[in-house]
Amino acid sequence: MATSNMEFQNHLSSPQLPTSQRYQTSLVSKRSEMSSSANPSHRVFLAIVDSALPPREISALLGIDADRVLNFGHPTPTNRNKLAEVNRWEVRVPVDEGLELSHHLLGLKALVQPRVHAIRQLAKEASIRIEVDIDYPTNEAPRSVEGIHFDRDVVDLVASIGGEFDVDISI
Repeated sequence: MATSNMEFQNHLSSPQLPTSQRYQTSLVSKRSEMSSSANPSHRVFLAIVDSALPPREISALLGIDADRVLNFGHPTPTNRNKLAEVNRWEVRVPVDEGLELSHHLLGLKALVQPRVHAIRQLAKEASIRIEVDIDYPTNEAPRSVEGIHFDRDVVDLVASIGGEFDVDISI
């Protein structure tokens, strides 16, 4: 049976995870010369893109429901006149957007680690992406953007599942 994102969120905040794991920093963000009102929001997703495997089968293999899917041959959500050329399964790491990226990547580790073998099997045919979105408020452009450093354990985990990073920064 698939796990809902709400159940996964409850798992992340549960005392079952050791304190060191719940608060471990997996990514160091540094802010320089930024005003406090220009703090970005962060979102991290696990996305699996495949031309043959339907999203419902990905959910069944991983035991977690997707937050968003795109089905091959069906209209896309942004342009109903365009048909999707691939299947896309996506789950968002359920961490508040206002928290530092380190919290999001800790959530990513909790999501991926129990599913490493299954995701690795999917990577033989599908594209596995860790998508990181950093959005700055539109009303105030920062003088500089945060630096991003991925710790080795995060990079190793993504490599172990045959994944790649996709980092988007919107100003």
